[in-house]
Formats: sequence, structure tokens, C-alpha cells
Amino acid sequence: MSEDHAVSCLVVGTESGEIFMLDPEAFTILETMSLCGSGNDSSPLVPAQVAATGLYDVEYRVVTACRDGSVCLVRRGWKEAKVLAQLSAQVVDMIVQSDNASIVLATMDHSLHCYSKKGKKQWEVKLAAPVSTLTPLALPHVGTTLVCVALLGGAVHFYSGRQLCDVITASDTVSAMLFGRFGQEEHSLILVTVGESLGLVIVGEGLSLVIVDEGLGLVIVGEGLGLVIVGEGLGLVIVGEGLGLVTVDEDLVLVTVGEGLVLVTVSERLVLVIVGEGLGLVIVGEDLVLVTVGEGLGLVTVGEDLVLVTVGEGLGLVIVGEDLVLVIVGEGLGLVIVVGEGLVLVTAGEDLVLVTVGEGLGLVIVGEDLVMVTVGEGLVLVTAGEDLVLVIVGEGLGLVIVGGALLVKILKRTAHFVPQSSGPGLVPVQHIKMIIPKKSKLFVEQTMREREDSSRMHQTFHQDLLRLRLSTARSCVKALQSCSNPISDSSDEPLKISAQVLGLGPTFQIHLTLQNMSDNNRPSKDLAIVFHCDDKLYHIEKPYIQVPLLVPGLLYNFKTQVEYVSDVDVSDQVRILVVGQNSTQPLLAAAINMPACDILDII
Repeated sequence: MSEDHAVSCLVVGTESGEIFMLDPEAFTILETMSLCGSGNDSSPLVPAQVAATGLYDVEYRVVTACRDGSVCLVRRGWKEAKVLAQLSAQVVDMIVQSDNASIVLATMDHSLHCYSKKGKKQWEVKLAAPVSTLTPLALPHVGTTLVCVALLGGAVHFYSGRQLCDVITASDTVSAMLFGRFGQEEHSLILVTVGESLGLVIVGEGLSLVIVDEGLGLVIVGEGLGLVIVGEGLGLVIVGEGLGLVTVDEDLVLVTVGEGLVLVTVSERLVLVIVGEGLGLVIVGEDLVLVTVGEGLGLVTVGEDLVLVTVGEGLGLVIVGEDLVLVIVGEGLGLVIVVGEGLVLVTAGEDLVLVTVGEGLGLVIVGEDLVMVTVGEGLVLVTAGEDLVLVIVGEGLGLVIVGGALLVKILKRTAHFVPQSSGPGLVPVQHIKMIIPKKSKLFVEQTMREREDSSRMHQTFHQDLLRLRLSTARSCVKALQSCSNPISDSSDEPLKISAQVLGLGPTFQIHLTLQNMSDNNRPSKDLAIVFHCDDKLYHIEKPYIQVPLLVPGLLYNFKTQVEYVSDVDVSDQVRILVVGQNSTQPLLAAAINMPACDILDII
């Protein structure tokens, strides 16, 4: 249907190189079209971008950009696609403009291409950064359609053809754009940005790698192995074969849970606890405390499995029973190791590091940054500072949420897009489409007449052209011989003079303008203006005017009064000569036809 809100058919491109057109209600296949290579290569082409225009019942066109850089076209009634163009790089995004059906493509070599609907290349523009997405901006109220190009880094360019019209900047790289109606606004641009804190995510075979801001967060989920590095502090958790290792800032905390061995080192104090076959060894500062629990032998024994040790101002409490060891050393330094249900809890100063190894769960909290790693059922959750990185690794699925924003730009009603620059060697006027009128009856008759009398019309045109050239040459020679040329032909003194007569008579005023047109910035000097006329008709107030130094590029104005003194109502010319010192002929001259004088004023 031709309505704006009519139901649209779904166009699908497949990996097998086929284009399916589905019914919007029953979702049955209406049309099946094949994408094949050109020439001897008949292998199917895999579509990467698909754009459809037109009406299904009337005429439609489907343009596809394939992974090998080829651009294909499918029309109504075609079973196989036709290759329109072959690009040198892969296509990032593609749009088809509705006003002229031209195809605009962004490629991975930082270029923007435009092709006609028949596959003829119209223009190409090199961009300063890689393109992330494209969207058309249809502006029917100004009769144009712009192309919005989002670049890596946040820059968004607006092109009218190949000419850049405007540039806006987003906070981050724009990943998606849409232009249209938003609420009550007819022309709104919606932009979705992604944060730059995401580095690399590899999901496969239980492997996930995440880089967050300046800190490196590495999570490897496979064979029970988990590794986390946050900011300047190192947090390393290895869960496998009962082994756990944690390192926090300058304090080293090493916990090994396996075969009953626990080793802990905090700052300058070494705390070593070995729980295995009833043996426990604790070293705090310069004091040595040895506790052996086994076969009923112990330094301090409370109950059957309780050992209490007090060293100086620091209290050390060790409980060995059901695989539980608790050590409190100095001001608020505590280490809790539970090797039964797979629980390991470490508290060091103001930083809390909690590691739980059991049922595949690992949790690490370092300073103000929270890093949570859960290894089990293929789930990994990492939070660092203000950025949230969520990675789900299960059957090859990875989901990442990093920063990002939703921006809404509303176009002003008074906005006027003016091209900022044009392509090299191209004049902006050449890009304006000429409005060609329709053929009228008079136009057809004139065309037939020109075809019939073309030879005679051509001869007449050349005769008139030769007459014009002859008349121009005669006037030029006459002006040179009489020195009445208002522009000097001398390379030494390139001067230009213009004159104007004001008044109705019998008193007139002549205004002169003299200009030095030298290209080498050399001034003109020792010049004078001389007026020549019939003294029986006119009397000139200043027949001789000394000209000052003429600087190139400036206009110098002079004026004098002329009085009509004759009783006869006739008019004549007043010649103006510009002469130089020690010159035998004038540099340039001008003749002024004086207007007729009013006899009543003289009487």
C-alpha cells in the first residue's frame, strides 16, 4: 500500500545467499531471490546490508551490500540479482535515498560512496575516521535529503551530496541513529552511544576477556580458572583443584586451599598457618608461635580442637576444627579461612577482599571498586567503578553493557544547511540540478526549423560574429591613435580614469576618479590632469590639476567646475588627459559629451 502507516513486508537475507520476502500477517514466503556472483564465479553472495524501496504489488527494488564488497540489485519479477558495483572494501552501512533512489555506502577504508540506481558511481568522499552508522535525513520542507554519518569518536557529519553541511559531536561513539517524528516534533534525531571503556570480549570455549577503562579486568572461565585484575591493585583468584590466590595493592595475601595448606602474608608481618594432619604454624612479627595439634599435643588447647594464642598487643586466634582457621592481627586485620564448604573470607585494613570458592562462586571487593566474578552455570559479572561490564558466557553467548547514552536532537525550524566545502576542483554551482522545462509546441517547432535551416543559420551567425569583431578592432585602433582610451595600455603606468558630469547648466561640475592598477605595488608619481575644450563655449575653473602620489588599489577623486559661456545653444566635448613628466603623449584620455545648456537660465 502507498500509505505511510501501511503494513510492510519483511525482507530477510540469509547466509546461503538468498533474499526472502515474507508476508506481514501469515509470515509465509512471498518471493525468493538468489544472490550470485558475476562472471565465471557463480557462488552465492552473503548479504551484509539490505535496503528495500517501493511497493510489493506495483514495483519494488531490493539493494543488498554483500560481505565481499559487491552491491546487488533485485527488482520485481527477478529471480537472480544483478551486481551493480564492486567495492574495494567491505561495507559498514548502506542507505537508499528516497528522493532520487541513489545508494550511499560507507566502507571500512574510511570512505563514503554514492551510486545511482543503475550502478553508476557519482562521487566519493574520504573521511577522517571510521564510520559506525548511517541514516537519511528527509527534509521535505526544504526539498532535500541529507545523509547523517556517525564517525568513531563521537563526530556526526551531515552531507548534502558530497558537500559537508554541518557537524555535531556526541559524548561517545554513536552506534545507532534514527531520524523522524519524536513526540510532537516532526524532525528529531535519536542517537545511541556506547562507552569507550570496553576493550575486548572473546567468548568461546569458556573464555571471556574484558578490558575496563584504564584498569584491566581479565576473566577466564574454563577448567575452573578465574583471573581478575582491577586498577593498580592485583586481585587474582584461581579456582580449580582447590587453589585460591588473592593479591591486594601493596599487601600480599596468598591463600592456598588444597591438601590442607594455608599460607598468608600481610605487609611486614608473616602469618603462616598450615592445617594438615593436625599441624599449625603461626609467625607474627618478630615473635614466633608454634602450635601443633595432633595426637592430643598442643601449646594452648581449649576443648578438643581450639587453639588460642595472644601475642603482644595483637590477638591471634586460631580455631582448627571442621577445617576452620581465624586469625586477627594488629588493628582490624582479619583473615578467615573456611576450608569445609569451600568458603574463603579475607579482610585486610580498609579493603575488603571476599573470595568464596564453592558451587563455582567467586566475589572480590577491592577499595571503592567492586569486582564480582561468578563462575558457575557460565555466568560472569564484573563491576568496576561507575562502569558496568556484564559478560554472560554460556553456549558462546556474550552480553556487554558499558556506559553509553541516549541522545535526542531536535532540528530547529529555522535551520538552514549551507555547504561548508566542496570537492577538489568542483564549483558548488555545478552541483545544482538544472530545472529543464517541458517540451512545448513552440519548442518543437523551433527545433524543427533549426534542423531544416541549420546551414544558413550557421553562416548568418558567423557573418554577424565577424562584423562584431571588425567593429571592435576599429574602435580599439581609433582609441589608441587618439589617446582616448580610459585605461592605459602602458606597463609602466597602468592607470584607469572615469568621469561624470553633474548639473543642468550653465554651470557644470566634473567629477574624476583616478586609480593605479599596478600589480607590483609600485606607486605612480609626477602626474597631472589637463582639461581641453573649446574656450568659446566653455570656461574651466581648473584646467590643470596636479596629481599626488598614487598608491595601487586606492581611488583618488578630483573635481572642477565648467561654465557654459556661449549664447548659442550647442554642446561639445571636453577632453581629459592624464600626462606624465617629460612625456611626449598622454598616458590616457577620456572624452566627455557635455549636456545641452538651458538658454533660459543664461538669459
